[in-house]
Amino acid sequence: MANEIQIDRLQLLEDRIHERLERLREKKKCEWCKNPTLRIASKGLCSSCYRWDRSQRALLTLVASLPASGSRHTRSKLRRELDVANCAIELCKEDGLALEGRLDQTLPADLEEEFQELSKAILGYRRGSPFFQGAAHFFYDFSPTQRVWLSHLLSLITSEKSRRDRLHTARSSSPRNTHARTG
Repeated sequence: MANEIQIDRLQLLEDRIHERLERLREKKKCEWCKNPTLRIASKGLCSSCYRWDRSQRALLTLVASLPASGSRHTRSKLRRELDVANCAIELCKEDGLALEGRLDQTLPADLEEEFQELSKAILGYRRGSPFFQGAAHFFYDFSPTQRVWLSHLLSLITSEKSRRDRLHTARSSSPRNTHARTG
């Protein structure tokens, strides 16, 4: 009797997770970052992606309107900011590609990798890197639906971290910054 109740409870949990995943699949998401938890602003984008889009458009207008005889420093500074905005937009879209497939199927090795990425983000590369190495066999105990739900929750955390670090990442990896460091 107790075993039957436990099986019923597990099935109920599985059904609830499945319903939540279906609602997430149907929910309107940001066109770029695909985050289902952020409110959609103008142009089908969340407020963060929309700010980058607006910034890019404004910078494109400013760069195009600068006279050729204008200050070299001003032109260089605006182009640098435009590169940062372009890079941030690409990061938004990369986050979207990463989140897009998370609601379909998740393998145990995928969960191991996501836990490793999260532990690296929290503990740093040296301490977090080996933390979940070789833990994939534990994730076989979860049903496929539970693995997808767990993956979704982890990806929301890593996506939020990526969104918060976007400006810093864009500044450090934009083309002009890379050229300045190597040249």
